[in-house]
This record gives sequence, C-alpha cells and structure tokens, in this order.
Amino acid sequence: MFGRRHNNRQRLLCRCGLRPGRSTAQKIGITIAFLSVPLAASGHHSRIEFSDEVLELEGELLEVVWLNPHPALFLQVLNESGEEETWRVEAHTGVRVYNRMGVTPDLFTIGETVKVAGNLSTRREKYFLGLSVLLADNREVKLSRDDPHFGTRIQ
Repeated sequence: MFGRRHNNRQRLLCRCGLRPGRSTAQKIGITIAFLSVPLAASGHHSRIEFSDEVLELEGELLEVVWLNPHPALFLQVLNESGEEETWRVEAHTGVRVYNRMGVTPDLFTIGETVKVAGNLSTRREKYFLGLSVLLADNREVKLSRDDPHFGTRIQ
C-alpha cells in the first residue's frame, strides 16, 4: 500500500487520515474532527435537553411557525409573578409527518388560549417540547407519539 507492510493498527490510522509523518497538531485536529461528528449528528434529534417530567403550560397563542425541521408555537404566558413571558413550544417532528397525521397550521387560531403538555428544556429558558395541545374548543392536537394527554386527538 505505501511501499512497505503495515500492521492493522497502521492501516486503520492511515484510513482515518492519521498517516505516519503527520504532525501532532494535524493528528489532534483530525481526531477532534472525528470525535465531534457524532455530537453534531445526534445534537439535532436528541431530546436529552428536555426533562422527563410532563408539565402543562397555558397561554395565548401568538404565532404558529409551520416550517421544518420542527414547527413551533409561541405562547404568551403569565409567570408566577403575574408578568407576561413569551414561550417557544417546539413540536416533535417535521411538517410533512404532521400533514400526513392531519395536523395542519389551520387548526390553530392566533389569539386563542391553549394548554400545552410537554417537557421543559433544561438548557434554554422559556423553551418547551410540546407533546399535545388542547385548543380552546377542547379538541386535542397530538404533537408526539405519546398517548393523548388531555383526551382524544384530532385526525
């Protein structure tokens, strides 16, 4: 391969870009790049930042952003001090899946009061992973594979 015989370890290192003759700085850089790929790949779909406890959030629906990778709802919520806060509720999956489930943005009415069951982010403030949304007319919109939280879901 390189004019001389290599053992298995040397072959593996060569395939990974860690050829003999590379500087230590180059080898460290290549190693860091390889190690960071799994972090970047898993970061987007990981739910590790959200607590396991299911909480309910109630507020006025300000905005519906129906775009990939995850639709989002923005709610105006009163905190414990009675002050208004804007919360982002991220949906579990992409627009295409929701459209196939019959969940579309026209189900949501800006200005109505809704309840959302979901998981609080442990990393970002006022950030929630929505599992179900209870609309003002008591219809439930499922945002995850979990069982309905409030009652029956809209299909």
